[in-house]
Parts: sequence; structure tokens; C-alpha cells
Amino acid sequence: MVRSQRETARGHHEWNLNRYDYTDETAGPVKSWTVETVERPAQPHLDDRMLDILLKNVVNSGIGEQTYAPRTIIAGREQNPTILDAISEMEEFFHDSIAKLLARTAISPLEIEVLVVNVSMLSLVPSLAARIINH
Repeated sequence: MVRSQRETARGHHEWNLNRYDYTDETAGPVKSWTVETVERPAQPHLDDRMLDILLKNVVNSGIGEQTYAPRTIIAGREQNPTILDAISEMEEFFHDSIAKLLARTAISPLEIEVLVVNVSMLSLVPSLAARIINH
């Protein structure tokens, strides 16, 4: 979003929001959920009955070959994810998305005055906004 500012007769600042834009992140083949991901032998905690139930839920839920899954699931580490996994995935997503958005809109990062971001389940130090700005 590009904003312009002007001062009114009373000395107040009025903001003109003249561009909204967004981007969506495609997961790519590395992060795609497949039936092989669910069926892999690295699921020692699932017996055959539980695996059948899981596969039935996957099929009935609409999860397909293009569905995104976190790297920890793709790598078979869903039982022990780390905070570094979450940070790495989040940074990759935001950096890729912002780069695509800036390239498509031809907006310079120097033109951005306000940055609003939100990640509801992860509280970081430095913050998400600081990570994006410093990148």
C-alpha cells in the first residue's frame, strides 16, 4: 500500500491510501503434502487401523497433492518440531511473499511508511516486523 500525506487547514495530517495489494504464497513441490507423506514408514506411533483412519480423513477433507504441509511433517519430524523450524518457515514465507509483492507493484521498500504484520501463534524477539524491516 502506498500512502500520501497532506496537512489540512487545522494542521491535522490526512492520509490518502491509494494502493492496496497482496500476494499469495505457493508452497512449491518441496512442501506439498502427498499420500506418500502420510503412508511413510516413519510413522511408528500409528498402527494400521490408525493409518487407515488418517488416510480416510485426508481423502475426505479435500487435501490433495498440492496441499501445503510444514517442513517438519514432510521431513517426518512432526513429533519434535523446534522453534527454529517455525522461525525458518515464517521468514522464508514472508521474505518470498514481500519480494514478489514489491517486484510486481514496482514499489521501493523506502516508500513504505507503515508495516502491519501479524502472526498469532508465535511471539518472537526480535519481532516479525523488525525481522522484515531488517531484511
